[in-house]
Formats: sequence, structure tokens, C-alpha cells
Amino acid sequence: MFGEEIRKLRKANGLTLIQLEELTGISHSYLSQLERGERGNKNPPTEIFSKLAKTLKVSKLHLYRAAGLLDEADILALLDENKRLRESLEYYADTKLYEPYCIPMGDYASDVTEDNGEIARKALQGGGEVK
Repeated sequence: MFGEEIRKLRKANGLTLIQLEELTGISHSYLSQLERGERGNKNPPTEIFSKLAKTLKVSKLHLYRAAGLLDEADILALLDENKRLRESLEYYADTKLYEPYCIPMGDYASDVTEDNGEIARKALQGGGEVK
């Protein structure tokens, strides 16, 4: 099923195996073997899933499910966990709701809570490092 899904997504994106190789850096022979089910669907490196998901414009969860690594219950649990994390981040990103404070720790003070919600805002935006 995983190989069939890769082939379907590749064709839906109007890509040949060579073009998919150029976009992902995954050899077309490896991609061909995946599509034909000759390569183990359940043990490609996570980097393969990441590259394919990005290029084929689907989520990694979609590919993990197609490979049989996750079932519907796993995906629902991950989505619920993601929702709760986003809600927490939104709370800490909103300076109207959250009053930053400093926790003394011996000679050191925790600066994690002194960022005025910047770390949470960056996380919600999918941003990189906060300096």
C-alpha cells in the first residue's frame, strides 16, 4: 500500500521518478523499488518520509499511515496531543493572559519565563531559534 500511495502521489503531482529524485535527493532506483513494494515499507529512514512528504505535499502522518506504521487511533491521539500543545502555547504567547515571572534557582534565575511569550509565539509560527 505504501508504494502504491507514493506512486499515486507522485503522479498526482505530475512527477516522474527522475524528477522526484531531483527534488528529494532519493535515488530513482530506490524510489522505484519503494513503489513496487520491493523495499521494506516499514523501515525506511525517517528522512525518507520527511523528504517525500514535503515534495509530495502531504503530511508525514499520511505516509506513516500508508506504510502501516500508524493506525487511525495513533493519528487521532497525535492530533489531540498537538491540539493541547497548541492551546498551551497560545496561552503563553498571549501576554494578556500570562504574566511572565522569574523562578530563583540558587545563584541562577530561570529566564524561560521571562521571554514575554516570545518562545511560544515562535513555536506557533513554526519559527526557528529564539535569541
